[in-house]
Amino acid sequence: MKRPPFHIIVALACACVRLDAAAQTQPTSSSYPQRPIRILQPAPPAGASDVILRMVAQHLSETLGQPAIVDNRPGAHGMIANELAARARPDGYTLLYGTVGTIAINTGLYAKARYRMPADFSPLTQFIDQPNVVVVNAALPVESLADLVQLAKAKPGQLSFGSAGSGSATHLGPEMFARRAGITLRHVPFKGAAAAAVGAAGGEVQVLFVSPVTAMPFVTSGKLKAVAISSLQRVPALRAVPTIAESGYPDFSYSAWSGMLAPAKTPPPVVTKLHSELIRILKTQELRDAVARDGSSVVWSETPERFGDFIRSEIVKWGKVIEQTGARVE
Repeated sequence: MKRPPFHIIVALACACVRLDAAAQTQPTSSSYPQRPIRILQPAPPAGASDVILRMVAQHLSETLGQPAIVDNRPGAHGMIANELAARARPDGYTLLYGTVGTIAINTGLYAKARYRMPADFSPLTQFIDQPNVVVVNAALPVESLADLVQLAKAKPGQLSFGSAGSGSATHLGPEMFARRAGITLRHVPFKGAAAAAVGAAGGEVQVLFVSPVTAMPFVTSGKLKAVAISSLQRVPALRAVPTIAESGYPDFSYSAWSGMLAPAKTPPPVVTKLHSELIRILKTQELRDAVARDGSSVVWSETPERFGDFIRSEIVKWGKVIEQTGARVE
């Protein structure tokens, strides 16, 4: 049998070496991790979400045997962290923590982002589900959501609502409800949810859709009245407050959820291992109790694919709100 030319033999040998090297460097569930894991966080340190994320990172460090380090990269509505994650090597050593705003809402607000969501990522699991509570200034003659809608219809465009900033869930959630209820509310953006709550308590705005942990001090002091919850389930800390769905708007709901992703093309064994470890951590009583203190609940995705499907559905939902309202970042 005639031997192939020498240059073909060399080329085949080199190809085999490259394939063997790639196989050896491809992480597996048993070999991963072998060095520290970086978790990109689009929010500043010390916030409620950052505290929870650092608890998760500590648990990951203990069970995986390598440090899981939270790397705070705030700015540009989360796009700095998102872009860093999208460009990172897909080896499981860079992860991204995201929220409904940075993952879903941004997709509709920023058409020229230098990454594609969720195509440039490997979703792992959802983390937390935090509803908004609808509160009104105590001086407003309103005791229920029905009263608020009736007053808004009697005074079209005269009632204002505050938000944590243009393009946030506290901005687009009320816009979505206003369209559903057939009312017009004037948007007033503040620099953060805490400032918006102070503004609502002081009468700068009349209405606010905000997290329970932000609203509770003002509700307890009597400066704000809680009239509805944006999730389909009531909040334990505000058990007497009905949901928006219970108040005459069936199936209406939204929440400020969060979750974890990795860069696209992260090896499936690594995705599976991270998904399993994260869910194990999310099911611990310690984490569930910590999250409940903020009026939130722990959730998880049964599979990474389920989380990907959820992200796509949220992009569609919030994209419609952005299109219908003409919302823009100011």
